Order: sequence, then structure tokens, then C-alpha cells
Amino acid sequence: MSSFERIALIGFGEVGQILAEDLAATGITDIAAYDIKFAEAGSIPSKALATHKVRAAASAAEAVREAELILCAVTAASDLDAAQSALEEARLVLQPTRREAWIASTLTGLAEVALRRGDSERAEELLLDARARYASRHDAFGVADVEERLRALLSAR
Repeated sequence: MSSFERIALIGFGEVGQILAEDLAATGITDIAAYDIKFAEAGSIPSKALATHKVRAAASAAEAVREAELILCAVTAASDLDAAQSALEEARLVLQPTRREAWIASTLTGLAEVALRRGDSERAEELLLDARARYASRHDAFGVADVEERLRALLSAR
């Protein structure tokens, strides 16, 4: 069980949905999600809302307003933009290192997706980047778990 009760997901594509599923499985029931594609009724993130236990937010700021933990699950190219869009509401409660944590958590999630797709080289690149960005506190975002699966995958070859 997590020590967090209210979590915000910025990005609800493949990685965001995996995170939502995993968080819900731990018993967390207050998960707010925001994705820029929620505005498109037929988009994958919009359709996925029906199958996940999350509350759709109209903006990133709305998603993070009450959150105790904010996870950014967008593409690496959009990561800083997503973090900045949530920052206005979270600015008073987040320390600068928490902003870096968004980046590290996104890289870790993307590494998980790369592993699921069998792209171990890309997963390793992403994990190295996450480790470099978040130094000694990287384990809070599952870097060590994904690294362990990567090592097992590589040793099985």
C-alpha cells in the first residue's frame, strides 16, 4: 500500500494507463488523470477512461490541485511542457527536486514500455537517463525494478 492517497497522472497514453492500473491494484482510489487528447472524444486516452479507475481532469492544473504525488507519463519530447503545465497549480507545494522526479518517472515508464516491446537497448538508455536525472532517489519511481527486469532479459539471451 502506498503512503499517498491522492495521485495525479499527467498523460494517459500507454504509460499513464499502466501506471493507473498498477496504482489502482495497490488500493489507491483517488487518481486524477489529464491528457491533452481528452479533448478528442475518439482518442485512445479518452476511450481508456472507461476501463480505468481514474477521474478525468479538464486540465493539468486541475489534476494536480489536490495531489500528494504527481506522475508525468508523457513522451520524452513533451515531458517538460507537461511538467510546466502542471507547475502553476503545484508551484507552492513542490520543491525543485520534485520537478526532476516527474522527468525521472516518465523515463522509467517509457523504459517499461520499451521492455514490454522487447527493445532492451532503448530501455537501458532511458533508465540511464532517469538514474542520471534523479541520482540516489531514483528507486521511488521504480527504476531499480525495471533495471532488474532488464538484467534478467539480457541474461536470458
